[in-house]
Amino acid sequence: MPRIFGSKLASFGDSLKDAAEIVINKIDDKIDMPIIIDFVGIKTAGEECYSTARETSGLCRVTIEKAQEMVAFGQELQTTLDNVCPNRNSNKKMDASKFEIIRELVEGDRIQSATQLAQDLGRLSLQCVEKSGDMMAAMEKGIDALPDVVQPFVDNKMKSAQKKGAKKGDPALPDVDGSVRELQTLVADVETVTLFTVVGRGSAAFEGLRRKGELSKDMFLSIQNFAEAVESVSDSVRNVRDEGIGLGTSLTVLGNIRTVAKSAWRCLRLSGLMKAFAEQVGTLIRWIVRLFQTASARLGSIWGALARAKDVLAGCMVYVRASIRLCDDSRTKALLLRDTAGEIRDHLQAVLVFVSTAGGAARALGSVRELADGDEILLCIELGTRIDDMFTECVRQVVATIDKVDETIRDLPAVLTVDIPVPELAPLDAEDAEVDDREGERRPSGGNVRSATRSLHLADDVRQLEGMRSDIEGASPLTMIQKSAAGFSGVSDTVGKCGEMITTSRGYAETCRTSIDAFHHGNWDLEVAGGHILELFAVRDAGVQMRDFVEGVLELVRANLALMKAVRSKCKGGGLLGNGGNGGGANIGNLAESFASEVTLDDLKGLGEGLKKFGSLFK
Repeated sequence: MPRIFGSKLASFGDSLKDAAEIVINKIDDKIDMPIIIDFVGIKTAGEECYSTARETSGLCRVTIEKAQEMVAFGQELQTTLDNVCPNRNSNKKMDASKFEIIRELVEGDRIQSATQLAQDLGRLSLQCVEKSGDMMAAMEKGIDALPDVVQPFVDNKMKSAQKKGAKKGDPALPDVDGSVRELQTLVADVETVTLFTVVGRGSAAFEGLRRKGELSKDMFLSIQNFAEAVESVSDSVRNVRDEGIGLGTSLTVLGNIRTVAKSAWRCLRLSGLMKAFAEQVGTLIRWIVRLFQTASARLGSIWGALARAKDVLAGCMVYVRASIRLCDDSRTKALLLRDTAGEIRDHLQAVLVFVSTAGGAARALGSVRELADGDEILLCIELGTRIDDMFTECVRQVVATIDKVDETIRDLPAVLTVDIPVPELAPLDAEDAEVDDREGERRPSGGNVRSATRSLHLADDVRQLEGMRSDIEGASPLTMIQKSAAGFSGVSDTVGKCGEMITTSRGYAETCRTSIDAFHHGNWDLEVAGGHILELFAVRDAGVQMRDFVEGVLELVRANLALMKAVRSKCKGGGLLGNGGNGGGANIGNLAESFASEVTLDDLKGLGEGLKKFGSLFK
């Protein structure tokens, strides 16, 4: 029995030996030569891939930090806009004080920093693409270094790696194309933004920036995970053991090399995923940068223009308030001037009544001289001078307002007036008015029509006052009283008209003040935003009208001043009677001759007896 068992055991040993020899013979038959393994090539590939993976992993940590900053800024932008801008679903209102906040947000240093962050991420994504390419090249060389018995030569290694190096759970590439299309839509929306869409599209743009920033951060995190996995797997490749291996038939050697081959395919697969993710995130980042730049430029121009308009109108409010004060002061003085001129007219007319009575002529001339030496005419001249000074200043204030608002309107981006029925700007100067070819006269545009009609009537008034002044300067001593009475009658009437024009001018100033206040402190929700833009035009139009009226007042006041000064000069000058002496008879003769030559026959009939008595006073 023991002999039989020993014999069977020996037979089993021989069979096992024969089987091993058969396997080894098959291997030898297959390769027809001893196995030669390029350990240097395999280790070099592993080392290159390992070091590049470590660099990429560190690079990704930087990109993730920057992407997080970009996401935080997008969130800050959106939150700030939501806090200061009106929302249809809330009761929040926005006024002009928020313009500068939003302008600084979308045009200032913060958005420039965020744009720079995105540009940095774009450059980092390119570096990730480059490094993943280096890792792929290293692993392909490592796979080529494997013995054919383990890995026959493969031409398209990346295609093979998708199968040989894949693992369940490998992340799929996000729908970057869809995200890019969304960003392209946001860019187009911002490029065509208007006053009525600036809030909604601006908020959508920054919400898109935030979400796509999150996506880019997640993709960089995936790239980092790939890099760390490549770093771990390639470590086994670079540390493959070669002790005791040479020309041999060891099954252990073949097992180790097969493990290295699996690691190499896995590294190649991960490197390919990393490259695909890096390329796609680079495309995403480019559109994020584009959206940042477009939002900063377009939204910044709108909010910046609104902020500048607010500041300009705030400065104009100073001018408008000064104009209102000047109008109030001038009207008070104009009323006093009108009443005083009326009193002087009444006085002169009363003097004319008793010129024909006994001794009336002497008393008339004495009364006129006293009037000329007294305070009444001087008061009128002083009042006229003060009104002149104040309205000269008023013109300066109004012109400053018009110029600033006109410049602001012309600097408004075109998008701010889209879908708003803005009026055509009327010319600021008379020479800019259109010419009517049929009549050969200037035809003002827009609101200047009323100004032209008013100017026509004022020209008549000014010509009438100038004619009165000429009559007074050329009048004889006695007709001078009549001409002066007529002159002060004209002063009273035209200064009364000045008062009415001052009231109208003040109304225009009040319109400016109301419009500026509405722009500055009114609600800026979408339903009324267009009306606020029109308020700029209302301020300009009211300013132009006020300027024309104020300049008209100045024309009348200066014509009245010249007339009153002529009256006073004539009354005080050498045309009146002397104080006696040898020249008295000559004065009487000249006076009578002058008077007779400048009055009508009807006047002479009424004044003849008076002249006789007047002459007898000097016999």
